[in-house]
Amino acid sequence: MSVKKEKRWNAQNKSQALSISHAPPKAYLLLRKIFHLPHITTMRRPMAKLEIYPGFPFSILEAFKIRVPQMEPKDRLCVIVFDKMLKCSLSYTVERDYVERLEHLGITCGRTEKPANHDTVVMARGPMSKWEEPFGYLLSHSTIKPTILHRVLMAAIEKLKSLNQTVKAVTCAQVSNNCSVSKTLGVTSDKPYFIHSDSEISSCLILRIEEYQG
Repeated sequence: MSVKKEKRWNAQNKSQALSISHAPPKAYLLLRKIFHLPHITTMRRPMAKLEIYPGFPFSILEAFKIRVPQMEPKDRLCVIVFDKMLKCSLSYTVERDYVERLEHLGITCGRTEKPANHDTVVMARGPMSKWEEPFGYLLSHSTIKPTILHRVLMAAIEKLKSLNQTVKAVTCAQVSNNCSVSKTLGVTSDKPYFIHSDSEISSCLILRIEEYQG
């Protein structure tokens, strides 16, 4: 009885295949019939072992970076989205000896011993094409202070710029802390945008405040 020999894929093979897999799923399935490519599960298995902590995890940004070369210039235009979820339960990860879901605001303010009641996810979405990529998140005990949100927003813009993405807009819920941030940035009904610049690039971002749905 013959035994089917399992193909071993090295890191470079998986990285190249993962880059191709960001094409439409049907296209990748077709390519697998023509070329010897790993199954999508094989490529996702190492990602399940990644240690991801609140803030802007390096591993997530590196995974996002893989797909950038496949993107057309118009697809590199993006919108930053702040989305909020409610969760309350704590958990313990034995492998890392780590208590999950304590308040953690990333590199801005670090971790506390308070249980986190809110998740704030930071995503990038394409306004010209259908794609989205969560690339950061925060765990907070209560509403995040406007000063911290402002720092997170500036950091998010810089992270995306480092990935050759052009941020055109920011959307978030119409709650008091977000409104305070928009006022700090000089956003008004007559001027619904703010200027973000550094020594190299000056970019204009439109901040749209959407009604918070809970």
